[in-house]
Amino acid sequence: MTMVGRAVRGFAAEVELTDEELAALWPLMVLRGAVLVVSGWSQLRIDPDNAYARERLEHEWQVFERTLNCEPAQATSQLRLAAARAHLAGLRYSEILPGRGEARVIDLGIRSEALDRGRWIAPGAERDLAREALEH
Repeated sequence: MTMVGRAVRGFAAEVELTDEELAALWPLMVLRGAVLVVSGWSQLRIDPDNAYARERLEHEWQVFERTLNCEPAQATSQLRLAAARAHLAGLRYSEILPGRGEARVIDLGIRSEALDRGRWIAPGAERDLAREALEH
């Protein structure tokens, strides 16, 4: 999911995704996993001695199983967040910090002004930034 989220974030920075496109992404990922498995087995049927196809098959099964084990509504919610889109009405999220119902973005990147001037070296700097964000 992390890799898909990064890809969606990068793509959404260039192209505005519609709600329908975001809703279609996770089912397409599940389908992709299924196609990988079927394609792997098909290749082994054609060429049983294909060591590469045999080695990749376990990974392809893992991709497929991971997509199947993820709740579609949760996956779509995460993809919407990755694309910096608002939550859909009616979805419920578990609060990480009790009493806080809205998400906040904290820049922990290498260009973060909040971690400028060596602040990133201090133990617990990320935790302190999170606390500061919650207080504002």
